[in-house]
Amino acid sequence: GEGIFRYDLNTFTNYTETDGLIMDWIRSATQDADGNFWFASRSGVSKFNGKTFLNFDEGNGLFYSNINTVMQDKEGKVWFGTDGKGVLKFTGETFVNYTVQDGLSSDIIMAVTEDNLGNRWFCTYGNGVCKQDAITGKFTNYTMDDGLNNNVVWCCYADADNTIWFGTSEGVCKYNPNTTASGKKFTSLPDSLPAKTVYSIYKDSRNNFWFGTIA
Repeated sequence: GEGIFRYDLNTFTNYTETDGLIMDWIRSATQDADGNFWFASRSGVSKFNGKTFLNFDEGNGLFYSNINTVMQDKEGKVWFGTDGKGVLKFTGETFVNYTVQDGLSSDIIMAVTEDNLGNRWFCTYGNGVCKQDAITGKFTNYTMDDGLNNNVVWCCYADADNTIWFGTSEGVCKYNPNTTASGKKFTSLPDSLPAKTVYSIYKDSRNNFWFGTIA
């Protein structure tokens, strides 16, 4: 990897391990409400305030360093999906760990999102998706038995109406919080994508959905 690049519409600025970045291979990034950037890697996470990096790994509070994804919720908590130890929540002072022992369907988390009700959704590698209730904190797991089109789920997107879109190894599947006339909560998009595996989802300002695919 070559670290991270910032582009100001004129020039690129590169930041690497030499500058304090925790690792030059970055898997995921997000910006929090205070303007800090968070970068996830298999060696831990970096928090960047625009000038300096603050790194977290197993030596300073992080339970597990192999991080796939990062997301900040509406309360300001930062969530990390790990590649084998479930989910980590950073409260601003400490890390809280949730695993299959707490109700997660898998400890391999590929993506995290939050809907408008404050529920957190976790995409897993091989065990479908998992919703953590915003009020009770309890986990509800959904798999192909519940209508999901594949249990390998790479990404997710929470729409304004609380429809949750999932990119899986079998295309795109969406969750409707209100049961449809057919009695199903999950609906698969028509099989028209030439590539089955959907790795990223984005909705633009004109309400078009964009799906990033791999072979």
